[in-house]
Amino acid sequence: MPSETCEFICKGCGDCCRKHGLYPITSSDLSMLARGLGITVDEAMRDYCILTIHDDRRGLFLKGLAGECPFLKNDRCIVHAFKPAVCSIFPDTDGFVITDRLIACLKETAMHGKGLSRCAVWDLPPDSILAPNLEETIRFRIKEDTDRQYFARHSEIDPDRVEFLVHLAENRLTDLPLYVLTGKKYGLIRRFHVSGIQDIPQVIQVERDILYRYLATYVETCMMDKTTLASKGIRATFVGAEPGIMVLCDGFPNGVDDGRFLWKRYGETGIFAVSVESDQAAYLTAFTIETPFLDDIVRYGKLQLMMNDGKRKLITCCREGIL
Repeated sequence: MPSETCEFICKGCGDCCRKHGLYPITSSDLSMLARGLGITVDEAMRDYCILTIHDDRRGLFLKGLAGECPFLKNDRCIVHAFKPAVCSIFPDTDGFVITDRLIACLKETAMHGKGLSRCAVWDLPPDSILAPNLEETIRFRIKEDTDRQYFARHSEIDPDRVEFLVHLAENRLTDLPLYVLTGKKYGLIRRFHVSGIQDIPQVIQVERDILYRYLATYVETCMMDKTTLASKGIRATFVGAEPGIMVLCDGFPNGVDDGRFLWKRYGETGIFAVSVESDQAAYLTAFTIETPFLDDIVRYGKLQLMMNDGKRKLITCCREGIL
């Protein structure tokens, strides 16, 4: 276990800005950059961004110039006052970074295999843990998750979608339950890394509540009526001819043939939040299910869902993500 807590104090060397060729940003970052530069979002996307897949993440990235961030000039960030969130929170994006693991990671990802030779990380004691900035971690993760949920469903974006995602992220940042739950999640993860205490059941409960709040805030941003469906039971089953999930509930809407879902997994435990819509009303539920066949149930970003209230059944195909 780490022996002490230490604080990272940036030297402003600029090494992290020449670490690789692509720098992840969110729609919120893009909008802020455009305002700060005095250009349109469309111009910022065209001149500075690329939509691609990098490190298993599909989303927006700043295009590096010969491995350097396009906003690095003479070892200084020229957009420091409105730089992307991932830059502000570097090197700790999760609130639980251990210094020796961080140094090893920086060596592996640095350009030319030289490591970040001037970075203040080398001044930190080994086998210690960085003092967290939990508030920045929460804000960063909510913005990043908002984009990740969109790109789970789409491989393109335009200025109107950027504007919506910015609005959605702002609404989520002011949603007190989501903010508190996200802080609790990273507090639990940090406790594990610091003390070795692993409370998977509590993490799963918090994760389920977070996914529900993500869908609920999406529905609220779209100005739809929201109803929570209390589930009486969950089981893996066949929905039509395909593997899926059946949810026993009190009732459900008519006329639904599609929906959306968000999910995460912990081993063989799948954590789901589901929304189905009818006539500008959304019906939401959240649940967990344990099965060794999660990969058979969630296939190609789709989930076959059956809702059963004991009198009738609703079968729908939910697609992963939002929008």
